[in-house]
Amino acid sequence: MKTFKEHLTNDLNSAFFNEREFAEKVVINDLEMTVVLDNIKEKKSKGEYEYGYTNHIEAEKLIILKYSDYELIGSPSQGERLILNGESFEILDTDSCDGIVDVKVRVFK
Repeated sequence: MKTFKEHLTNDLNSAFFNEREFAEKVVINDLEMTVVLDNIKEKKSKGEYEYGYTNHIEAEKLIILKYSDYELIGSPSQGERLILNGESFEILDTDSCDGIVDVKVRVFK
């Protein structure tokens, strides 16, 4: 009988990282891999801006990838850059759990 973690791993590969379900092929740092991409929009508070602008929306992305693919691209961490489909992004945060890594990024300007 399979353990829960074995079932979870099977589900990750057969459904979550399936291009016909949630995932898509991308190129990160010149390596093609299958990831799940999501757009994040965070409303910044008035205190976070020097001139007190409100309702500023900063577009960010969440890249969800297999831990093995994260290692292939060099396991980048906060403040480092990566190239996603030819566009440069700054890594804001990373989090890993059960064989997947969430990488929160924003366009590097």
